[in-house]
This record gives sequence, structure tokens and C-alpha cells, in this order.
Amino acid sequence: MIAIIGAGLTGLSTAYHLRDLPYSVFDSEKEVGGLCRSVSQNGFVFDYTGHLLHMKDPYTKNFIETILPNTFLEKSRKASVFLKDCCLPYPFQANLYGLPKKVVLECIFDLIKKKISSRNKDDLNFKEWVLETFGKGISEHFFIPYNEKLFRTGLENLTKNWASWSIPCPSLTEVIRGAIGIKNINMGYNASFYYPAKSGIDVLPKELEKRVKSIQLNKKLVSVDILNKCIKFNDGTKQNYNYLVHRLETLEEEHRLRASSLEDEVRSATQALLEQHRSLANAERLAAVGEMAAGVAHELRNPLAGISVALGNLRQDVSDADVVERLNILVTEIERVVRLLESYLAPARHAPEPVRTVNVGALVTDLLTLLRYQVPAHVTLESRVPEGFDCALPRDRIQQVMLNLVINSVQAIGESPGRIAVSAFRNGERMRLSVLDDGPGFPPETLSNGIRPFVT
Repeated sequence: MIAIIGAGLTGLSTAYHLRDLPYSVFDSEKEVGGLCRSVSQNGFVFDYTGHLLHMKDPYTKNFIETILPNTFLEKSRKASVFLKDCCLPYPFQANLYGLPKKVVLECIFDLIKKKISSRNKDDLNFKEWVLETFGKGISEHFFIPYNEKLFRTGLENLTKNWASWSIPCPSLTEVIRGAIGIKNINMGYNASFYYPAKSGIDVLPKELEKRVKSIQLNKKLVSVDILNKCIKFNDGTKQNYNYLVHRLETLEEEHRLRASSLEDEVRSATQALLEQHRSLANAERLAAVGEMAAGVAHELRNPLAGISVALGNLRQDVSDADVVERLNILVTEIERVVRLLESYLAPARHAPEPVRTVNVGALVTDLLTLLRYQVPAHVTLESRVPEGFDCALPRDRIQQVMLNLVINSVQAIGESPGRIAVSAFRNGERMRLSVLDDGPGFPPETLSNGIRPFVT
């Protein structure tokens, strides 16, 4: 007699194909199907887990059509990944469009690094394979958290043998296309599949059950005596056999007990992680807003100061009392806005500007022209840059730096007459750019802060 342990698809199919040979199927559950079962509730059918048929083998397709004619329909996959408030088409790694730009750049950059420096993947576990195939960005934002939630274990405990054929590995071109909004939706072995038209997947094991002659349910295997070829069940009964077909689930119960004992701990840890995720997400949003606000405030402060000085000069040339009063209001409000902006300033990091060849003399001339309405009459501006002096540098950033330095010099000079000179000269292969004034310099409390943005 052939003993078949487990009345899932494997056990039932084995029994069906044994035909007239003596066999018996044993299963610990009260119905057949194993994980290939379905539950009906409130008019809906839920499968225990995903069982979609991908029938490439002609025999399998003919077998299914023979036992269940006109039952299965071919369906196109409609799957999405919800992440960071975005609903992305599956697969995630090929459809990054819609995610925050920082996340998209991180995913693409890390993927490029792995494409350039790929290593042998033969001896890797699943986690290592994911990191080596997709890079840190895609792995940490999606693959690792999703699969650890799905498999309920660390990915280093899984092999990668199944991954290469079941997980889509788009090319770098496809990833970039997906990042700019060109959808990649028909990737992977499961882009289409077969599924029952009017029921759950349990229709398949139930049909096989009708065609299998010996099935014993509620028979949980507790031991196997290989020498005497005898199996024992939880109800105390025994069964001798000649051959044994077994799914080797000896660790299943141990895993189930361990999962049960850790349930509270996992629930608590999950809650803590969710709270931490919310806190980090909120901190990231606040940091981004703060960085943007600081940058905008810093860049607006100098033009507003220039407008204020220009209005002050205009006020001196106007004799109409009504116009003077209105100008006073404008100057007062602009000064208030400047003070408000300064109160919001905080250190911020700016994106690098591309380097290009710039005529430094023309750059300084433009700067001094811009400043003539902001600098009081008692302060003289002077350019000491030789003609034809070119240098490769980020023009706008350098101009903004010099603008801030000149404004700082004006503030340091105060009400006394003074001179500010902007000079540039070569120092080996480098350029040295300086802003010099003959004012009293910064007070000790300012210098004690060191090099920090927005202090002066």
C-alpha cells in the first residue's frame, strides 16, 4: 500500500495518477485542499493564499480542461503596490513614478551602482540576492519589508533559487522609463493566469477529491517508523505501508507554535515600528519644509533690503507729505518682513549647481551694479579683478556668496565711511576670491559661532 500524507494538490494529484494501485491519502484537516482552499463569507469567496494557475505544460492544460471543462478563464494581472501614499503598478521596481523624487533618485542611483559593480550571485541568500540585484534603495523601500511581512521571517533565512524566475528583473532602461511615467505592466511570469470563473480555487481540489477513492481526514501524523514501515496518527491508529509519499512538513508544527508564542511580541514590535515610521515621516516632512523655508527666506532677504534702501532714497527726494507717509509705511512693512524672514532662517543644504567657465571680472561688475541701490552712499565699492580672468565655477552660487559677504561688510562698517573691495587672483591651479572691508570686523560673540550659515 502507498501512504500519501497530505490532501493538498500534490497529494490528490499523486493519488489520481496512481489510478488502480493501492493507496490511501491522509490529512489532518477536516477537508481536502491544504492551503488551496477557499472560504465563502457574505457572498464573497476568499482563498487561503494566492493560487493562480500558470499552465505552460500541454499535459497540465489538457488535464485541467478534462476534469473541469470551461471552468477556468485566462485573466490579466491587475496588481498595485501602495507605498508612501502612492498606488504604483506592479512590479514596483519598474514603476517608480509618483514616489517622492528623493526616493526615486535613491532607487535609480543604487541600481546603477549595482549594475556597474555586480558580483557573482550563486552563493547568496534571498536578502543578499535582492540587494545585489536591485540595490539598497529598491530593496529597503519595498522588497525587504514586503517579503519579510509575507514570509514572516528574515530574508537571510530564505534561498534565492525561486527568485530569478519569479521576480521581474527590469533593465536599467525599463526602470528609468517607469520612473518618468511610462508604465511597465506586463512583466513577470504571472502577467496573465488562469482562475475559476465562478468560484474560488478550491474547485480544483474538490474535483480531484471526487476522483480519488481513498481519503482519510482528521488524521494527523505524529510519527513515522521507517524500519517497520508504519505510521501513527494522533487518534492512536496505525497504518502499515510499502511506500510513503510525504511533504516533509515535520517543522510546520514547531513553526506554528513558535509563531503563536511570539504573536504578542510581534504585535507590539509592529506597533512600535508603525509609530517610529510615522515619527520619521513627520520629521522628514518638517525638515524638508524647514530647508525650503530657510533657503527662500535667505534669498528673499537681500532683494527686500535693496527695495527698502531704494524706497528710503526715494523718500528723501519727495516733498509731498502724503507720498512720504506712504513710503514710510512701505519701508516699515518691508523691514518687518525682513525681520520675520530672519527669524525663520535655519541651516539648510542646497543642491549643487553645475560648474561652467565664467568671466570673473564681469561677474563682479554685475554684482556691484546690483548692490549700488543697497549700499549707503558713505560706503565705496571697488572691483580689483584683472581683465580676461576666466574660471570654472558655479556662477549663481558664487555670486550669491559674494553678495552675502558684501552685505555683511556693509553691516560691519556701520555708519562710518568705508570701502569694500572685491578681488580675485590665481593661486596655483586655483582662484582666490576675497571681499575686504576697512570696518571694525565682527564682534567676538559672532566669531565664536564659527562657520555657520545665516549667523550674520
